[in-house]
Formats: sequence, C-alpha cells, structure tokens
Amino acid sequence: IRPTAAGVADYPDGRTRTAHWGPYWLPAETRGPWQDLTVATPADRQLEWLRRRGRCYLNTLPVNLLTLAEAAGGDASLRPDLAGILTIGELVRPEHRSCAREMFGTRISDQYSTIECGVIAGECPVSGHMHVHAESMLLEAVRADGSPCETGEEGFASITPLYSYAMPLIRYVLSDLITVLEPCACGRGLPHISIAGGRLRSRFRFSDGTLVAADFRMSKNSALVGATRWQWAQVAPETLELRF
Repeated sequence: IRPTAAGVADYPDGRTRTAHWGPYWLPAETRGPWQDLTVATPADRQLEWLRRRGRCYLNTLPVNLLTLAEAAGGDASLRPDLAGILTIGELVRPEHRSCAREMFGTRISDQYSTIECGVIAGECPVSGHMHVHAESMLLEAVRADGSPCETGEEGFASITPLYSYAMPLIRYVLSDLITVLEPCACGRGLPHISIAGGRLRSRFRFSDGTLVAADFRMSKNSALVGATRWQWAQVAPETLELRF
C-alpha cells in the first residue's frame, strides 16, 4: 500500500502484478502473489482490502501504519492477518514499532532505499540498525565539504551504485543523514550504519545556525491537542506553528 499514479491500483481490487513477490532467484511457485493498493485509499477500505488478502506481508509507509491502527482501534475483527510489515520512505520510530507489535501482532522490517539507487540497506534483526548492500553499491558518510566522516560521526549519505549502467552516479550526495557504526555484533561483515538522523530538510534551522532534529510523537501530540491530524511548521527563524 504505497503511493501510485492516478487510476493505478485503486480500491476495491487494486492491482495484481504479473511478477510474484520475493527474490527473483527463487522459483516462482515458492513465492506469493504481489498486489498493490494506492495509499490514498481511506483507511477503513485499506483494512478491508488487506483482510481479503488473507495472511500476507504489508509493505507501506510508517505513517500509514499508524493510520491503519487508528482506524482499526480496539476492534480485533477489523485487523488484517499480517505475517510481517515492511516499511519504506520514512524514518521508523519507536511508536511505529510498538504499533506493529500491539495492534497487528508482528514486527517491522525496515529498509533504506531511493528511486535513483534502489535498495541501499536492510535492517539487522540483532542491532536494529542497517547493513549496507555493499555488493551492489558504495555508501559513504561525508561532511558538508565532501570530506569523509569518522566512524560514529553523522554526515550526508554519498552513494555510488555499481550497477547503474544507464546513468552512472559517482558519489551522489543525498540530504539523508547517516552515521557509520562499528562492526555489528551479529557477525555480518557488511557495513553497519544508522539512519536515525533522517533528512536535513526535516530539521528546524534557527537564526544562530543551530539545526534541531524534531522527534514529535503522534501519541503525545494527539493527547496534547485532542486531534488525530497535525503538522508542525517553521514559519519564522524562531517560531514554530502547530496546525491541527
């Protein structure tokens, strides 16, 4: 359940892809059908569509997961049978993970990807951070001047895909903020990173140059203002506005 072009994967049927879900090197008969629904579908209809799928994996945006949980509420009959949740597009926060456990009885497996570079890293089940798909790309953390960051220092993601033959990208710098970590205790040899910093454009910048990564929890804001839809906006160098 992700963003789609207008008229594609609309309710009530969505879209069934010709390819099966899962790694392409596995036999097709061992993989399940792959079906899409536009995320613009109202939450109650999303839940109904998911229930019709039977037991399935859900791939969606973290914020949509909270919307589905709110729509289902305490009614167990409205909840779909999810084998797991795969998230994309946004930072996964603790409230998203607790929502997956408490409302849907499963866990989130997150991944880090971009349209230009494909899937960059996947979540480690031991550390909760990310392992870079180093077989297919070089990922570096760099400072604003382009110099490499030290281990444990936050910097911008700089990506060189190794298989982007149509349009090669060399040290393509994103606004995403990452931290290269020490080798992971899980024993995997792939580079170990944290993406908890989010994106530069998601931070508030004040007049003295200070950057602040906001961590506004939906549950706390809803309790504060009694609303289920809200937005924080920086409207002046020292002024934030809460819209609800």
